[in-house]
Amino acid sequence: MTESVAHSRSVTSEAAAVAAALTRFQRGDDHVPRGVRPVITESWQRCLRSGVDPIDPGAPRSGGSPGRCVRNQELLEASDAVMAQASSALSGCRTMLILANACGEVLRTDGDDNTLATADGVGLSRGSNWSETARGTSGLGTSLYVGDAVNVHGPEHYCRAHHGWTCSAAVVRDPVDDAVLGAVSVAGPSEVFDPHLFPLVLASAAGVRAALAEREDLRRNQLLEYALAMLSLGSTTGLVLFDRRGRLLTADARARAALATLGGGDAAAPYDRLPALDVCAAAAGSVAPLPFWLRSRWLEPVLTRHAPGSFLQGHRIAALQAAPRDRVHRFQDRWPDQPR
Repeated sequence: MTESVAHSRSVTSEAAAVAAALTRFQRGDDHVPRGVRPVITESWQRCLRSGVDPIDPGAPRSGGSPGRCVRNQELLEASDAVMAQASSALSGCRTMLILANACGEVLRTDGDDNTLATADGVGLSRGSNWSETARGTSGLGTSLYVGDAVNVHGPEHYCRAHHGWTCSAAVVRDPVDDAVLGAVSVAGPSEVFDPHLFPLVLASAAGVRAALAEREDLRRNQLLEYALAMLSLGSTTGLVLFDRRGRLLTADARARAALATLGGGDAAAPYDRLPALDVCAAAAGSVAPLPFWLRSRWLEPVLTRHAPGSFLQGHRIAALQAAPRDRVHRFQDRWPDQPR
């Protein structure tokens, strides 16, 4: 018996044992399945508590709130190069690459045409919801729940329609606050899935995060350039500069004195972050209170000039605070002919 045949039989035997354990679990005979990995057991238990139907999950397609759409677009744009490279690497492998947001909504798929068509038959397509509560145990849904990379093979999936698939997924984290933004997954028929693709999944997720970080750095550099230009005019002093994610970049001496008078103290230390000024959190409907030393009445729009189609065009990228006479300018990136 060759080594490859022996390995194939071993994998088949393990899959049969897991399938039997799932049947006993779903029947109520075995509340703690034997011979099943802890990450899978815990996922099955969550699915059972959530009432996921293992025969017909019937997951609805995701709806997009305005805030979620903003984050989705940033995630899509940051994934362009990574998805292209990974798709090229997967060419001819009968597998597909999937990008989903933090809610499990599939944003894009790419890969082998036949695999994409087969995936569509089990509801795995753009706009579908693959959170764990919607589709049961899967690479995408379970990785998003646990916040870590997960591999799900064949009958480890909670829903029977997915038992012919194997998927590996890794989460994409926000470079600013480390929150889970989404996940990248490679999936395909179990009989052809190569376990060595797992490093590709990890590298793809890291690549999307790196692209997001680069975009944030570009925005912050644009903001610093604008602030330096304002200071060079000498028309305004007492500046405290925040980027669009609420991170304090710098403050001049007069601003620090004003904040100290207000009692800001260490709260205004450079690179501290104010969630209340995070435009991404605000777009998603998460409203944090301003610190006690910052008043909302101090905020007003400030415009910068970028050509249409530029990297920053149309995005609010920072809040700019001006301390003299209790004025704070809110900085928003717009093309000059847009209405105030």
